[in-house]
Amino acid sequence: GGGAVALGSLSGRFPDGDGTRVAELHRGGRITALEQVVLHYPPEDGSPDACLRIPGAHPDELAAPAVLFPVRCVRE
Repeated sequence: GGGAVALGSLSGRFPDGDGTRVAELHRGGRITALEQVVLHYPPEDGSPDACLRIPGAHPDELAAPAVLFPVRCVRE
């Protein structure tokens, strides 16, 4: 209740800082604003595999082929 965990691969890196970011979820032609995406477990040894915690999201929303984009990339 209250959120979901997403396992996936990072393209690039999660920005440094407090570990919380705003993002957009793109899936099936729909775009959903995510107010909070948290790097739950950072990648190890340069691996792209990561675990993200997304408060307020439902696991069904994050099923493949979901893609998360940082809001700064979408707006540029």
